Amino acid sequence: MARLVNLLAPGGRLVIVGLAYNKTFLDWMISGCGLPVSRFLARRHGGKLGPVGMPVEDTLMSWGEARANVRRLLPGARFRRRLLWRYIAVWDKPAAPEERQEGGP
Repeated sequence: MARLVNLLAPGGRLVIVGLAYNKTFLDWMISGCGLPVSRFLARRHGGKLGPVGMPVEDTLMSWGEARANVRRLLPGARFRRRLLWRYIAVWDKPAAPEERQEGGP
């Protein structure tokens, strides 16, 4: 993540779409609300989980861990939980301070 922040231009926006796993009872309840949508999409797409050859890796962070890491690494980022175990984090890099002009009063 630090590498992405360094590559981002001042005033730029970093958008992260990630996955998290359920750890608490509340996590399970919220994710359970997404099951009807998940089942519908699976039927609609013939049971496919994603495009063929798409790399998929299991997540190593729970919802709380993902949120805490985003807040720690990207102060001021917006963290939103989405359906199907996804989250979106949006962070705007502060704009560079304007150069001091020489020869002022």
